[in-house]
Amino acid sequence: MKTLNRQNPLLWLGLLLLAWLVLGAQVMEPKTASGPFYAASEHRLGVTRWEAAPRLALSAWTTDFASGDTVAAKGGGSSGPKGTVDIGKGVTGRTQLDPTEISFSQATVAYQKKNSNLNYDDLVRSMKKDGWQGEPVDVVRMPGGAPTSVDNTRILAAREAGIKVEANVRNYNDPISDDQARRFILNGQVPKTWGEAVEFRVRKQSQMPGVDKSWAEKFPSGSIYDPEITR
Repeated sequence: MKTLNRQNPLLWLGLLLLAWLVLGAQVMEPKTASGPFYAASEHRLGVTRWEAAPRLALSAWTTDFASGDTVAAKGGGSSGPKGTVDIGKGVTGRTQLDPTEISFSQATVAYQKKNSNLNYDDLVRSMKKDGWQGEPVDVVRMPGGAPTSVDNTRILAAREAGIKVEANVRNYNDPISDDQARRFILNGQVPKTWGEAVEFRVRKQSQMPGVDKSWAEKFPSGSIYDPEITR
């Protein structure tokens, strides 16, 4: 059996080509989001920095990403996932949204529903079986186009169940009724718009037991990360 000729340039060229193909395959392999981000299902991402793009329903190519979770839009919104609406283009009113593109206004959600025998797991099972039930959630287009919901438990459950969210989409400056505004009173202040309502709820999180005191500062317009389920 003949031994390989280590001086053969074709041999080295072949080895270099093989190494290049292997390295290229590893680089091109899409990364899978895991952990608290997109916990509802595995979302394959081409580039890690695109993790922040769904928060604004924008393409990573037209978005200027700052550090952390702060995202500032450079251009207009891109089209969202099939079957959903890109609310970065000024769409308001009743519509269906992808829950993975909606930010949370709370750092935690309760496992047990108040004044009910239903809990979070019951809600997820119901959504998997029957889809979205009940009234739509209120989602507010925050500065930069970030869609943030004032209802957090059902958004998280919809992520886990893998269903779309029925939502009433509102602009930041849309006036909020007195009845609704009372839900978001903070330190005696009553919000006048839906945008202020979201900001008040976000700021209140730093007063909640067990929540990082800097949470509201890190996520002033809401967080894309799943809130912690407290029991």
